[in-house]
Amino acid sequence: MNSILGCAGWCDAARRDLERELVESITLQGPVCSSDWHRGPVWALDADPVEQRFLLSGGTDRVLHVTDTRNTTPWKPICSSSEAHEAGISSVQWFPFDSGSFVSSGLDDLVRLWDTNFMRPVLTFHSRKEALLLNESSGSPGDVGCLQARFSPIASHLLIACANQGVQQVRICDPRTGGSTHQLSGHTRGVTCLDWSSSNEFMLFSGSRDKTIRVWDIRRPGALACLDEFNQVIDPTAGSTAHAFRLISLKALNSGGHLLSGASDGSLHLWDTDVLERLPARFAQTRSKRPRFCVTSNSRFIFYAHGEEILVFETESGELVKVLTELGLYSIAGLCFLDYEEVLLSSDSRGLLLSWSSNRERLQVESRGKLSS
Repeated sequence: MNSILGCAGWCDAARRDLERELVESITLQGPVCSSDWHRGPVWALDADPVEQRFLLSGGTDRVLHVTDTRNTTPWKPICSSSEAHEAGISSVQWFPFDSGSFVSSGLDDLVRLWDTNFMRPVLTFHSRKEALLLNESSGSPGDVGCLQARFSPIASHLLIACANQGVQQVRICDPRTGGSTHQLSGHTRGVTCLDWSSSNEFMLFSGSRDKTIRVWDIRRPGALACLDEFNQVIDPTAGSTAHAFRLISLKALNSGGHLLSGASDGSLHLWDTDVLERLPARFAQTRSKRPRFCVTSNSRFIFYAHGEEILVFETESGELVKVLTELGLYSIAGLCFLDYEEVLLSSDSRGLLLSWSSNRERLQVESRGKLSS
């Protein structure tokens, strides 16, 4: 029994070593889309969760594209909507269980549910309508627009949660009824980001300009907790803050029980959502005012957009593993990791899509050579 456990531990260590070598060897492969793919920054990218093949994209040009990533390069959209929103597109997400539909949000305050086959919206929600709008004391002029709309990756309820930076509430919409079911109230300033738990279909996390991360059970009124940067008080009425500056990004990890948060001062925090505490991972402070990041399928590594660079962190420790950069790169606007292909895609401020990957075959050959010697 001990020898079997020892072998299992050795195999796991070898796998982790190979994973790290793969990440450390990632290099730029070059543009993979035609030069007119998008015109302007592409903020929103998402690969379909079933095949990891079809890529959704949207940005400041208000155009939505669906691109087949298994076609020969340069990739061209297989279907598009030229004016999907009346202002820039802030987020896109495939329906979690097939590629027949997806959701988009825009700075026009609209959230739209799309039929992929006809590339047209079948439902449109207004993320500010009937909501409590911000007044002069709690918001700034121009702080409007729906920044995120998300399906739960595991739920059967199909609800869409919406974050609008001009509204203090999280709005919950139901595609089956075509309207809003209810609002989650507790933030004192606009809601800037949110994500659903990957292990509890009713748990939702939201971040705000009020510097807080609130934890919700959408079946109950009021927040369950308010995450505290110093692990002192999680009472949602105590006003504990998760960061020193406003929240920009949230990502519930696929491994379950963990949450990543990014703020406008460039700070990145890792949370244990089972015990509602910040974990000791210490990420290097960055200068990014609008942190955007994605993670590998097993949540072990984080790719973090940092100006013209992409920083690669190890999630558990916060260690900076690698800096992805190349001469002539423009500011990174969006990131997406294709699990099936083990390829990182980055969109930039010009509207180009770049591919980053490592040579797995070469590393595996080298690894077998080391083992045999």
